[in-house]
Amino acid sequence: MSDEKFGMQRLQGVNSAIICLVRNMDQFKNIKVDENDVVLASEKLTFKEAVAANRLFIVDHRILKDCPTSDGIILCSPIALFVRNEDDKIMPVAIQLFQGKTENNPVFFPNDDEITWPLVKMWFNNADAQVHQSISHLGYTHLIMEGFAVAAHRHLSTSHPIFKLLAPHFLDMMAINKQGLNLLLGEGRVFDQVISSGGDGSKHLIAKYKEKWEMDIKGTLPKDLETRGVKDKHVISCYPFRDDALLTYDVINQYVRDYVNLYYKDDDVLSRDGEVQAWRRDMDLSVTYGGLGVTGVPGSDGKFQTKEQLTLVLTSTIYTCNVGHAAVNFKQYDEYAFPLNYPSKLMGKPPTDKRERHVCDILSILPPKSTHHKLMTVAMFLSKRSTKGLGDFEEAYIQDPNALKLVEKFQNKLKELSARIEDRNSTLPEELKYLYLDPKHIPNPISI
Repeated sequence: MSDEKFGMQRLQGVNSAIICLVRNMDQFKNIKVDENDVVLASEKLTFKEAVAANRLFIVDHRILKDCPTSDGIILCSPIALFVRNEDDKIMPVAIQLFQGKTENNPVFFPNDDEITWPLVKMWFNNADAQVHQSISHLGYTHLIMEGFAVAAHRHLSTSHPIFKLLAPHFLDMMAINKQGLNLLLGEGRVFDQVISSGGDGSKHLIAKYKEKWEMDIKGTLPKDLETRGVKDKHVISCYPFRDDALLTYDVINQYVRDYVNLYYKDDDVLSRDGEVQAWRRDMDLSVTYGGLGVTGVPGSDGKFQTKEQLTLVLTSTIYTCNVGHAAVNFKQYDEYAFPLNYPSKLMGKPPTDKRERHVCDILSILPPKSTHHKLMTVAMFLSKRSTKGLGDFEEAYIQDPNALKLVEKFQNKLKELSARIEDRNSTLPEELKYLYLDPKHIPNPISI
């Protein structure tokens, strides 16, 4: 029922790296609102004025258009607009459940019928849940990172310093993925039972997103925030995911930079490292020829040209395997357990008109209790941590005394950061506390 809670789900939920600042009118050309319509009545602020003031935001799930679904299930491909109000809170102001300006595709607003508006928010969150599970979680962290791990095992000897740097963050990933893909995406298995897109839809979304993913943008936190227009605290002041993730990203980046500088005195030494260059070559090599087939990898001609390029790839890879995965994984039970909050599967038809609705219209679209119990069981299992905190490595791959000094420095920085995050959370009201990216609660690898 709470619009404030719905807005905060974009900033501290399980899918918090999607919301974008609207920089021009073209970004919401597919939703039926006029730039001169009032978006915030208390200030008589129009959509156009909100864009000019960097106060309008969008979540556009166009990637869900034409996505396969479980039998008889309808999946929306919604667009939602949010405004930063006078209290500096991000509030929903318009939701259109499907792409395109068609007659039976109205835009819903907070002043619509008191049951219709929450119903529309549920259908939006149902769509967001598909993006979360198939793209933000399974596709981006588990599967794309497995490619980097496979290539590392293929080309880097176990005695290579870069292998030793990466190994703690690849630990158990391939085993987890093998078990998980069968459990989740197998015919008739978990995704077919508990999420709207089902296993086939999930595979469709993973493949579709892989074509769009770029390591130097979506795979690199600071650039991703910058591209989405939400890095500046003047644009969004309270963005718990961004603030905690950036702090840890910077600590990881400094650790990697120091480590790279320890083993490569200059770019020329790097250029002659055949093992690392072979690892790099696999990254943008086509899948047809046995490579990862990803885009946006720093370097050219299949090689790292500079230490800075290597540092960026290592930082992004390590960050994604721990912080990136923690952000989309460990809050799953908290979000999914109550079915009206973040429904992974809805039955029936989404609203296509503005008529008055009743509580029974909400209850009728919920899946059977047995289906939701299955989801709760899986979400609880996935939300449990089974490995040590970041920097407290399960296996001591690094033995070089000089490198061990860098590990110790890394661990101390993480302890300082953990204390800083704990202090901040102690001053916040309960609903704003963000407990998922404290370094001591972030596992080193994708281990669940």
